Amino acid sequence: MSDFLSSAKNFVNSAVSRTSWEAQKQLRVRNKQSEIDKLLEQRQHLMEELGQWQ
Repeated sequence: MSDFLSSAKNFVNSAVSRTSWEAQKQLRVRNKQSEIDKLLEQRQHLMEELGQWQ
């Protein structure tokens, strides 16, 4: 019985750890996508400014 409880505890700890890692990964992806979106906006703005100069 002790082996079963230990195994179950390890399984739950592993699942929690994996879930936490996945959540952090999603947060990093979202942050990078936000950076990309801002850079694309900045690029668009600069292209529009450049078009006005020509």
